[in-house]
Amino acid sequence: MRILYDCQAFDMQLVGGISRYFTEIIRNLPESCFYELPAAYSRNVYLNESSLAELKDNPLMEKYDRFLPGLTFRGKRRLHRLRNAVLYRNFTSNRSHDIDALKRQDFDVFHPTYYDPYFLDYIGKKPFVLTIHDMIHEKFPEMLCDAKLVKDKRTLVMRASHIIAISEHTKRDVMDFFSVPEEKITVIYHSVSRDTGEGSPGPDRYGKYILFTGTRINYKNFYFMLIALSDWLKGHPDVKLLCTSSGFSEFEESLIEGLGLKEQVLHVFYRGDSEMRSLYHNAFAFVFPSYYEGFGMPVLEAFEAGCPVILADASCFREIAGDAALYFGPKDKGQLVSAVNALYEDMALRASLVEKGRERLKDFSWSQAAARTAGVYDLVCRRAGAVF
Repeated sequence: MRILYDCQAFDMQLVGGISRYFTEIIRNLPESCFYELPAAYSRNVYLNESSLAELKDNPLMEKYDRFLPGLTFRGKRRLHRLRNAVLYRNFTSNRSHDIDALKRQDFDVFHPTYYDPYFLDYIGKKPFVLTIHDMIHEKFPEMLCDAKLVKDKRTLVMRASHIIAISEHTKRDVMDFFSVPEEKITVIYHSVSRDTGEGSPGPDRYGKYILFTGTRINYKNFYFMLIALSDWLKGHPDVKLLCTSSGFSEFEESLIEGLGLKEQVLHVFYRGDSEMRSLYHNAFAFVFPSYYEGFGMPVLEAFEAGCPVILADASCFREIAGDAALYFGPKDKGQLVSAVNALYEDMALRASLVEKGRERLKDFSWSQAAARTAGVYDLVCRRAGAVF
């Protein structure tokens, strides 16, 4: 069975959940699957660190192990990525290579990596499978307004041979918004992509802290969490709130200073998966207050690193975490403060959640996800009458 992927996600992301998802699916495919990913050049970190595509030797994309050899310093990996991004800025996409591969028709099933419907002009009668990662734009148009993306996604949902949803919650949303029959959708969970159990976590440089990861756009509910915890944090001056992703905006700096938390709410950079794993491991709590997630991969990352988890009681979180987390109403200050305080004071509760998280993690596997995805490919190929 021959599967063609396009380069949409790898062209648009330097790093990110969607390109990481496809990287893991492709490299865990069963031996019966032969794939093509027609990328000639890429800035994507996962693609450059794997051998999934025959990337041309691009001097502008210098490999990390050849960058400033013999020198080790804080921020080297970030400097390497920035250098490549700047020097490689004139590259736009692998679209012409995607189209050439589609025109050759040398595949049994096509799996686009995002929602641009450009390929409908070239795919002919070949079947295609579409992965829906979330329905955030449809559910929160006042927060994330992208009419073209919503229109394109709807077009592909209607035309797809089969749809993969990354959680039951996402599946229900697809059915509700697009009136898709249930039999057209298969739920296939993500897994954790960080190296598991390799080496010990790094040193704890921050003392006692709560961890928040990812972007802080509206639906992530960060500002509610910050304001809700402000009094508790001021009453516990030994505790910090650490935030990853991009640095604080002027608005965020002003808000943090206005709350009197300038010394306790900190932005931290991290270098690669191992340092991120240490940030999870050394936190006494990871809080994920988002209104909505398609899956919530950071939940599994926290489980893998042995970090107790507090989640908004919303979207897919109970489906993913089960009883391995504490929950609060997405706008219930009292429940959030109570959960944080419980983990701060109760070591036995923290240990219990860590153990439950590790058990829960056993239900998620990239190899299983790839095998089930291959099963979907086989299904649509047989329906299309492909012989292989």
